[in-house]
Amino acid sequence: MEDENKKQWYQPMEPDSDREETLDLFEEAGLYELKDNGELFREYADRARQPEQRKKRRWGILLWILAGAAVVALIIGTAVYFSREQEPAAELDPSEYYQFFEEYGKSQTITGENDIPRADPDPSVQLTLETSADLEALELQTLYDRCVVSVVGVMGQVSGRDYSWGTGIIMTADGYILTNTHVLDDTDGVEISLYDGTVYEAKLVGADAENDVAVLKIDAEGLTPAAFADSDEAAVGDRVVAIGNPLSGTFSGTMTDGIISGLSRDVTYGGRTSTLLQTNAALNEGNSGGPLFNIYGQVIGITNMKMMTTSSGTVEGIGFAIPTTTVKTVADQLLAEGHTKDRPCLGIYVYEVEAEEDHPGGLLVDSVETEADAARQGLQAGDIVTAINGETITDFDLVQDTLNAMDIGDTVTLTIWRDGTQLERTVKLMSYNELYGIN
Repeated sequence: MEDENKKQWYQPMEPDSDREETLDLFEEAGLYELKDNGELFREYADRARQPEQRKKRRWGILLWILAGAAVVALIIGTAVYFSREQEPAAELDPSEYYQFFEEYGKSQTITGENDIPRADPDPSVQLTLETSADLEALELQTLYDRCVVSVVGVMGQVSGRDYSWGTGIIMTADGYILTNTHVLDDTDGVEISLYDGTVYEAKLVGADAENDVAVLKIDAEGLTPAAFADSDEAAVGDRVVAIGNPLSGTFSGTMTDGIISGLSRDVTYGGRTSTLLQTNAALNEGNSGGPLFNIYGQVIGITNMKMMTTSSGTVEGIGFAIPTTTVKTVADQLLAEGHTKDRPCLGIYVYEVEAEEDHPGGLLVDSVETEADAARQGLQAGDIVTAINGETITDFDLVQDTLNAMDIGDTVTLTIWRDGTQLERTVKLMSYNELYGIN
């Protein structure tokens, strides 16, 4: 995100901000501060002392008549409009309609790059998932009171007084914190704000850009860790709530509720495909890295993404969270090694596309890492990979499963469609950590 966009979307967390700064924030959000009671009283008192004006009253009656006629015309016009055959919705471009909360206006990827001071990993610390069986559902007020103390604000310093703003979850009583990797992109320091207002400098244990999970450490004791559920037990229709810090610290501790709207949603963004939980709980910028709780007060996922707009207009109620089974796998590796285990990769960013009259289905190449063997073998943006090792590609999972069964240095044969011509390229699998500079 450019500096100007950071200034537009993020607000430094300044508990002692003056009234002018507060007004600026309200105006940016399209809200307006109410007048104090004294000023409001004086306004009504001044109005009461003015003489009655009958001409204005007659004009008021006429305006009411005109307004009524306008409403009737609007109703008739709306009925006529919706009775017509509607134009089909424009085809969606996957590169446009998914937006990471803090990635608005920025290139559509997670770099995982930052200059945050590092903390030593500790393999003795692991994330524990618990079953939800036999637990009693909580009233929303009870759930909030029990869980909000485990939610923190994450403020990353980018440069000078520019900040990124997100949410985190207390994992252990001695200060391990979970959040999103993209919240920390391009930062050189990070602060954690607890529910009671205490602020700590944090160090980075590790961050995984592929899965958007990061672990931070603060020097604290006696914190209230969240309980984590096994997301494999989640079902469509389960009630959930999100607690986080939308927009800035001004709205910290905001809770929104909804349900699990979908399971195992393969969402491709920035050339990477993630399998996420879908929810209709309201999420906004600043919720990134925060918890999605089940009705039993257990974290079922970490919120990181929402669908914001399509070519047809604004989208509401389609948010996503990283399931806890994925969070555990990544967090345990980060806690043990400081980074995720090395794995083979192609070094290409792709989107799933369906077959059309002018091209086949497969994986559309968005970009290619210049140091990857794929680039040396001539793969380029705009290619559609239609098969891997002779097996037709129906979705990204097939490719991922193939790579997971192979080693760094192995080769795969890719079938490529390019401008009506079918090509084949043999590509060597690269080290993910080496290619993306992960230590």
